[in-house]
Amino acid sequence: IPPPSKNLDFGDVAGGLEIHRTVMLENNGEVDTFVVVFGWGGIRDFLSMDDAFFNLGPGEQHDIAFSVVAPANGSPQRHSGHVFVVRIPWWSPF
Repeated sequence: IPPPSKNLDFGDVAGGLEIHRTVMLENNGEVDTFVVVFGWGGIRDFLSMDDAFFNLGPGEQHDIAFSVVAPANGSPQRHSGHVFVVRIPWWSPF
């Protein structure tokens, strides 16, 4: 799975509000690919995704919806992190 061409940026999120972003994955290979998605870093506590484990068949596309909810009582501060999309088995050339 190649790196994305853009950052998954949620911008400034006011306390108590929820912001959504969607990422589309496509399997251009010839075999089924099992995909695992997980968050890492400071944003992990505020990040949720609708589907973190799924199988992507040849020619299939799959949208993953990400959401960030800022704490209503938190002080304004910057949170960052990473979202990893891993193909299982990762060593497969397909």
